[in-house]
Amino acid sequence: MKRAIAAAAMAAIAWVGPAGADGHDDQRRAFEGAYAGVQVGGGTTDVTLIFGGVGIGDVSLSSVEGGVFAGYAFRHDRFVGAVEVEGVYVAGSDNIMAPFGEAQVETRGAVGASLIAGVVVADELPALALSEGGGSVMVFGRVGYRALFAEIDAAGDAGTDAFHGLRAGGGVAVQLTDNLALRAEYTRLQYREQRYGGGRNTLTVGPSGNLASIGLSWRF
Repeated sequence: MKRAIAAAAMAAIAWVGPAGADGHDDQRRAFEGAYAGVQVGGGTTDVTLIFGGVGIGDVSLSSVEGGVFAGYAFRHDRFVGAVEVEGVYVAGSDNIMAPFGEAQVETRGAVGASLIAGVVVADELPALALSEGGGSVMVFGRVGYRALFAEIDAAGDAGTDAFHGLRAGGGVAVQLTDNLALRAEYTRLQYREQRYGGGRNTLTVGPSGNLASIGLSWRF
């Protein structure tokens, strides 16, 4: 009996030993934990203009942006879920011709919060790893809220306003090292309308946008 117990114990040690030797049980898996990073991007903001209840046309503003983000990611098997917040500076401006004259639009910045859901499709590909722990690839989708701050001078009504809206998109992320990750994504933005002026001289501005960005993050 004692020999049988000893043999079983030795077999268990032999089975567990290799798993501990490769370090994977003690290391975090790719794309989990707290992280923070920087991002840059560019895109267009399409503005629909309605004057006195009648559509008077659309304009497209080109913009570039850069900022920071932070979040926390959870992982179960190959599935990843994350909560993320961001703050960015958005540089873009244009003049819009309206029946009452010229309206000026200048973007200032944006803040937002998102939920991210992803799937790890590859683990530790040597061609994508800069060091040990890198090389994993994740595809992900994003939905969330974003507020765009813009200075509007229209119909004699000037000031900085916040356009509140929703964002949805997706992208690909690569874990370059155990701590460093690179991502690229596309986002569609849809903001609520704002009204300027009053009465028959009311100008309704309804923005939407497309954004392509890349980000570099470090997990703690």
